[in-house]
Amino acid sequence: MSTIQKMATAVKKLQQTYITKAKVRRFSLGVEQFSIREFNSLNAAGRSLGLNRFTGENRIRRLVLDQALGDQLQQLLITEALATKKGY
Repeated sequence: MSTIQKMATAVKKLQQTYITKAKVRRFSLGVEQFSIREFNSLNAAGRSLGLNRFTGENRIRRLVLDQALGDQLQQLLITEALATKKGY
């Protein structure tokens, strides 16, 4: 199994565990745009999503400003990254 396939499997597992069904599509978009591809700017990430640059830019803007998804990501990071640390 290649590294990309292993990453996709790990992300899918985290997604199923921590992200609600309503936010799965937005979470997947964020993972794809901010971790797999080279990051230049938010607008560049949006423009790479489709033919209409404004649609892509708006999707990225909604992703970044989504407070509920941010809370879910915070819980994911705390549980997965910090739960193994002593004293937490």
